[in-house]
Amino acid sequence: MPVTPFDPFTINALTLKNRFVMAAAATLYSADEQGIITNEEIARINRISAGGIGLFINGAVTTHLSAQTRPRSCMITTDAGVLQFKKLTDTVHKNGTKIACQLCNSGIWAAAFQKTLGKEAIGASLVSDGAYAARTDFPDNFHAATEDEIAGIIRGFTSGAARVKTAGFDAVEIHAAHDSLLSQFLSPLSNRRNDRWGGSVENRSRIHAEVIRAVREAVGPDYPILVKLGVQDSIAGGLTQKDGIAAAQTCAGAGADMLEVSVGLAGADVMKESVLLGPITKIEQEAFTRESCRAVRRATGFPTIMTGGIRSLDLIEDILAAGDTDLVGLCRPFIREPALINRWKSGDRKKAACISCNMCLIRPKGHELACVIEDGDGEENSGKIQTS
Repeated sequence: MPVTPFDPFTINALTLKNRFVMAAAATLYSADEQGIITNEEIARINRISAGGIGLFINGAVTTHLSAQTRPRSCMITTDAGVLQFKKLTDTVHKNGTKIACQLCNSGIWAAAFQKTLGKEAIGASLVSDGAYAARTDFPDNFHAATEDEIAGIIRGFTSGAARVKTAGFDAVEIHAAHDSLLSQFLSPLSNRRNDRWGGSVENRSRIHAEVIRAVREAVGPDYPILVKLGVQDSIAGGLTQKDGIAAAQTCAGAGADMLEVSVGLAGADVMKESVLLGPITKIEQEAFTRESCRAVRRATGFPTIMTGGIRSLDLIEDILAAGDTDLVGLCRPFIREPALINRWKSGDRKKAACISCNMCLIRPKGHELACVIEDGDGEENSGKIQTS
């Protein structure tokens, strides 16, 4: 029988009740000044996790102080936040939903905040020219990672993963997509090293393998390790899909259990070149990573999560029936409509209400993550404008 979105799925020792995933969204005001997740953020996550999804991925938790991007970064660099994270996982589990914690190092994009501390951010290479550096917001306060710093970065992921497991998360996801540090190592635009961490795609993905192996040692053989991998840059001259698939094979061989297929570095027009494509008004615009995900799954034989502009249940059913992925990730639709999956399960098959305006992700500072559109009348609700 063909796979359906409401069928269970097992990742290593973890069984999900269905194939729907809340893909990670980093929120700027999810933590207090000590980097500990807030009760308000736990309540927001609870609303979504109660809506019928199988897996919630909590977004972009910082693993290293050199990667802190703002005063209220959600972090897991010490044991201080473990108890509050345990409150989060207990809350989500009461809804019958599983939860993974996405561990992230932002690399050079921590530069602005690091400058306020009198420090520099850490990148794969010191780059000041080329298509990536042409971004108007490109940082100017970073340096190429030393061997000791790379070892510290790997330790940050490792200790973070151990704390994630202690806090009751069901899985850990390593962020190696978008503009994260691991994407910066993988892309030839941002990695111009001539040592064992640069040059060939094998060398550029070496840090991915080292992180995965170290995390596996920390969490044990049965604990699920996911990797969100940018398999192709959105910039000419950047990471190709061929090299992205090679990196996916490296991640699989190093001990990951599942790959979430996404995009890598974005160029000068971030909005048009990144995962924030919109508005999405036609089914033909949905699932814009489908071809990449299909290619990765077929090349590696590895289970995948397909994320990117998915809005329609009919399309999800087609994607799963075709064997193009194992799980489907949505993000913005759940920000607009937390109970979307329960609605679909009840028989109401209308596509997600999200119009992909992206205003939930481009909003004034000082608010948490939420839809800016009033339910029902389509009018902007300034009282709901939120910030990540």
